[in-house]
Amino acid sequence: MATLTGAIPFTGSIGNISAFTRKDLDKPIIRTKGGATREQIKKKPSFQNTRRINSEWKGVTALTKAIRHNMHMQKHLADYNFTGDLNALGKKMELADTVSDYGQRSVLLSQCRYILEGFNLNKRILFDSVLRQPIECVIDRINNSVQLNIPAIYPGINFINPGKNPLYRFVLMLGFVSDQVYDAKRDAYKPISVDTPGPVYTQTEWVSVQKKTATAGMFLQATNPLVLDDAITIIVSAGIEFGIPVADGSIEYVKYSGTAKLLKLG
Repeated sequence: MATLTGAIPFTGSIGNISAFTRKDLDKPIIRTKGGATREQIKKKPSFQNTRRINSEWKGVTALTKAIRHNMHMQKHLADYNFTGDLNALGKKMELADTVSDYGQRSVLLSQCRYILEGFNLNKRILFDSVLRQPIECVIDRINNSVQLNIPAIYPGINFINPGKNPLYRFVLMLGFVSDQVYDAKRDAYKPISVDTPGPVYTQTEWVSVQKKTATAGMFLQATNPLVLDDAITIIVSAGIEFGIPVADGSIEYVKYSGTAKLLKLG
């Protein structure tokens, strides 16, 4: 690997040479193209473990996709691409399966819920640095519901405005995620429970960042409750949006000003 230091830096490909940049370097990197072909990876015996790794990775990304879907009302509050971190945690869940064959290990969120509790969608503005008192969260699997109690807000004490935006609101979400298992017939991963309730959400009213508020109870329940089997995990997430009034009298969310996290799984 070499770095380009001449007067004409470039990225891309020229013949058998490719150039690219990295965030941790201030100069383009030059390298020759190479590596195994797709056909070799697919068929050669020496790439058997590579095929197993690739197969299991599909199970990890399937779980991550399901989690992201069940937090879709808060994804815009993230200040970085948290998908990679979710994938890394999903891989740990997969490695915890010591029963299935290598290349076909299951991704069992239901057995590893503790790994995701408290997961932040932010690196710059952490949820707990804004709301410095926990939201009480009681999950009811029988009724597919959750009771949330937002604490009384005392600006500057247990609620810190990270910017200069005058208004905020909470975005709360209830989701349902199934474990992922390998299906040999399809040579693919699939959710154990296909019939799962859809995610639901609610939002509080916009409130001045300077206003004291009383404890607020919020209740969320699946639109069509089901009898949940053990392979389904309930996930509860919370976000805080910050906004400003606009000309038409509505409130507009300010990009990159909010924060969100996974509160509890059960």
